[in-house]
Amino acid sequence: MAGPGPFNKEQFLLRALSALFLAQLLLHLLTLGSCLRGANQKSLCSDLSSAVKDTFEDALATTLALLSASTFHRGNRGGPES
Repeated sequence: MAGPGPFNKEQFLLRALSALFLAQLLLHLLTLGSCLRGANQKSLCSDLSSAVKDTFEDALATTLALLSASTFHRGNRGGPES
């Protein structure tokens, strides 16, 4: 019986980031739901679009930075399959 394979750092980071981004999306959707129901939190509802935009930009920048760093690191090891 074979044991688990070697630790895949890229796959772990991808899954961790996916979980983080999904949690942020869920929080934004819950906030949007409370705003649509007429919650008396005007400052929270008026700033929601800016918060979602900032979150999306940060998530995209983080993902691209990790992917480019991973690609750069692979390039130094001798190829895409290394």
